[in-house]
Amino acid sequence: MTIIDEENRPIIKKKPEAAESSDEKNQSLWSLSSGKRFLLVMMFFGNVFVFSGYSLLSPFFPNEAAKKGTSPGLVGLIISSYEFVMFLTAPLFGKYIATLGFRFMYVTGVFVCAFCTALFGILAYGPSGIIFIVMCLLTRSLEAIGSSAFITACLTLGTISFPDNVALVAGYLESAMSVGTLIGPTIGGILFQEGGYYLPFVTVGGAILVCGVVSCAFLPKPEKAIPGKAGSYTVLFRSKVVCLSTYVIICMGFSLSFFSPTLAQHLQQFNLNPLLIGLVFTACPVIYFLLGPITGRMADSGYHKPMMVTGCFLTFLGIHLIGPSPLLSTKPTLWITIVGLLVIGCGLAFSQSSSLKNIVEGARSIGIGADSNVYGLMSGVYTSAFAVGMFTGPLVGGFTVEHLGFQMSCLVLSIPVLISGILVTIYTASVSTCMCKCRSVCCDQHSSEDQEMIMLQAKP
Repeated sequence: MTIIDEENRPIIKKKPEAAESSDEKNQSLWSLSSGKRFLLVMMFFGNVFVFSGYSLLSPFFPNEAAKKGTSPGLVGLIISSYEFVMFLTAPLFGKYIATLGFRFMYVTGVFVCAFCTALFGILAYGPSGIIFIVMCLLTRSLEAIGSSAFITACLTLGTISFPDNVALVAGYLESAMSVGTLIGPTIGGILFQEGGYYLPFVTVGGAILVCGVVSCAFLPKPEKAIPGKAGSYTVLFRSKVVCLSTYVIICMGFSLSFFSPTLAQHLQQFNLNPLLIGLVFTACPVIYFLLGPITGRMADSGYHKPMMVTGCFLTFLGIHLIGPSPLLSTKPTLWITIVGLLVIGCGLAFSQSSSLKNIVEGARSIGIGADSNVYGLMSGVYTSAFAVGMFTGPLVGGFTVEHLGFQMSCLVLSIPVLISGILVTIYTASVSTCMCKCRSVCCDQHSSEDQEMIMLQAKP
C-alpha cells in the first residue's frame, strides 16, 4: 500500500503485514492478557477517582464562593487554575517521565490529589475576601500538579503497553475520566445537601487515597526507557497532523469546561435544587463514557480523521443548543439544555478518541522513533493541550457570561470550535485527494507494466 508523508507525498510502497491485521488492532478489553487487563483496570479507577475530585465542586461551589464575596469571573479563575497548572507542568512531566519512572509519577500524583482534595473542604471555614481566593488558588494548583503527573503517566504507560490499540486504550481512559466527571457533581450535590461543604471533599479525597494505596501494592513496574533518538517538542510539532490535533484537543477541552462556573446559575431559572443541578451536569460525561470505547475501536480501524471532523461539528452544534444561542431564536428550556450537553458529549467522544491516534501517526510520519521518551512527549502534548482548553474555558466563560449573558456567550464561544472543524475538514479532504491521485498513478504504472509483459510474451 502507499504511505503518505506530512507533505502529502507517497514515500513508500509495501504490502500489508499480518501483524497489522484488523483482528489484532481491534482487540476488546477481554481479549487482552490478564496482566494487561489488570493494568488497564488500575488506570481506569485511578482516573475515575482523580476526576471525581476535580469535578465535584461544580453544583455548589459557585454559590458558596459568592457568599464569600467572590465574583463569577474569579470563580472561573479558581476553577480554571487547575488546568492552567496542568498546562505548565504536563510537558515537563512528559519530558522527564523516563527519568522519574512511571510508577513513581503515577502513585505520587494520586497521593497529592487525595491530600489537596480533602484540604479544599475546609476552606469554607476560613475568612472571606482575598484570603479565601488565594487559599483556593493555592490548593487547586497543588492538586493540579499531582493530577498532571498522574494523567501523563497513565497515557504514557498505556501507549507503551498497547502500541497497536492506542485509540482503544485512550477511549477507555477517557471513559474513566467521564465516569469521574459524571459521579463528581452528583456525589458533590448529594453530600453537600447531607453534610455541608466539607463532606464531599473529604469523602472523595479518601477514595483517591484508597486508590493510591492499591496502586502502591499492585501497580506493575514499567520497563526502563529505551535510549536513542528521543526527539523533542520542537521536532514533534513539525508535523501538521500533530499541530492540527493539538488545536482540536484545546477546543474540545474548552467546550467541555466553559460552562462549569455558570451553568449552575443558568439552571436556577428552572427551580432545580443542588441534587438535580448535579444530575444535569452528568448529561455530557455520561454519553462521553458510553461512546468512548466504541469510538476508540473506530479510530483504531482507520476512521480517526473523519471522526475528528464529525466531533468538531457535533460540539459546535451542542454549544448552540445549551444556551440556546440567539441564532436558534428560541427560549431557554431544560430539555434543550440537556440535549445540548448530550450532543457535546458525542462530539467529544468522536474527537478525543481519534486525537491521540492522530498525534502518534503524525509523529511516525516525520520519522520520530517509538520509544518511551517519545511516548512521554506525546502524552505531555495531549495532556497539556487538553489542559489549555480546560483552563481557558471557565476563565473566558465566566467573564463573557458576566458581560454578555449566557445565551450570547454560547454564540461567541462556539467560533473556535467551528474554525477547528473547518481546518480538519480541509486537511482531511486534501489527504483523501492526494491518496486518490497516488492510487491512480499506481494503477497506471501497473497497467503499463502489464501491457509490456503482454507484448514481450507475444514476440516469437
